[in-house]
Formats: sequence, C-alpha cells, structure tokens
Amino acid sequence: MKRFCFWGVLSALFLLASCGDSAEERYDVLGIYPMLSGYHVIYADQVLDSVSVVSSKSWTTNLSAQWMLMEDRYSTVTVPQDAIVQRTVLLNFTANTTGEVRYGEMTVDNKERKVERRFVQYPWLNIEVPAIAFTNWEKLENPTFALRAVKEATSARLLFTIYADEAKLSCDADWVEADETNFTAGAQTVNLTFESNETGSERVAEFKLTTDNNVTTVIKFTQEG
Repeated sequence: MKRFCFWGVLSALFLLASCGDSAEERYDVLGIYPMLSGYHVIYADQVLDSVSVVSSKSWTTNLSAQWMLMEDRYSTVTVPQDAIVQRTVLLNFTANTTGEVRYGEMTVDNKERKVERRFVQYPWLNIEVPAIAFTNWEKLENPTFALRAVKEATSARLLFTIYADEAKLSCDADWVEADETNFTAGAQTVNLTFESNETGSERVAEFKLTTDNNVTTVIKFTQEG
C-alpha cells in the first residue's frame, strides 16, 4: 500500500486505482484545488492568490499570461516515489489598469496527464452593491455600477472588497456624504446619507473608488426627483 503525505487528497480530479500481479494498489493523482467549473476570478487590484496542486508524480507548472507570475520553486516540484504530495502554489498578478478583461491559464503537467486552471482578471474592483451591469453581458462590454434611490430616501450603502493595501473614495457632489472614505484591504460597508430630494429633478453624484495600485472604478449614484 502506498504511503500518503496528505490523506485527504484522494478526492482529486483524476484518481485511478489498479491492482497488479503483486496485489499492490497504484494511485495516480493530479488535480488543482479548489475545483472550479468556470474561471478563477481575479479583480483589478488583486495581486496575490493561491491554488493547491495534488500529484502522485513530479510535475511542472506553466503560466500562459505575462500578468500572471510565480516563483521558480513552483515551476518544478519533485514527488518522492510512492507518495502523494499537496503543494500550495502562490500566484502573483499585476494590477489590471488596461481597461480590458484579460485571460490566462495555469497548466500542471506530470508527464502522464495535464490539468489546467483558467483565470480571468477584470479591470474593475470587486463591488457588490451596486451590482455591475453591461451593455453586452456575453462580452462583458461597457461595465457600469449604478445606484439609485427614491426621492424620499435619506440613506443608501455601498458594499465592496479591497485587495490592495489601501483605497480611497471620493465624490463630486456635496449633497451626499459617505461615513468612510479611506480603506484598507478587506470587505467594506459604506453608509451614504443625504436629504430627501425636493428639487423637482433627479440629482446625480459620481463616486470614484481608487486603490493605491492605481485602479479606479466609478459608481454613479442617482436620486429620483
């Protein structure tokens, strides 16, 4: 029976067991975790993430895009005979200031089979509220973040996650105030306060959320008149 470096890896993507003449079991494992059916999403200000590679044979790792980087120690990983090794691979990314969605792949090859992880890096920040909208959802064209309030409303909120070290929120209007404008990495909730709109026409404020690695996403806030 093989000895295992990590017992929990037997749920790998590719797991084959066969019995030879000596009745010994042979396990061939290769997988990238966590398992995903689609793309591994990276946001514009995100410069670090990781995946786990599990293999019963030595493997090499390659990245297809220049905006994806890793240390040389992850390029080739040696697995002892009759062992299954799990290795966390740290991935670095350049901030996406191109204004375009970009794609890349990570390929792991142990000379018997290959597995791939597809990555997409968006050119916008991870804003949950308001939700993103596109003129063409299939092609992710013209992304916008638009928040609306009825004329009687006096409060609203923004929800977003920052991956950069720091970020700032600015606004071009004086009729709405944010309770926080400076942020560090992590999930954030910003409360907006304003008076009910008695002007007779709608009013618009533009918020800009900018990280210290030069990524800016615009949020348009409209209050009905």
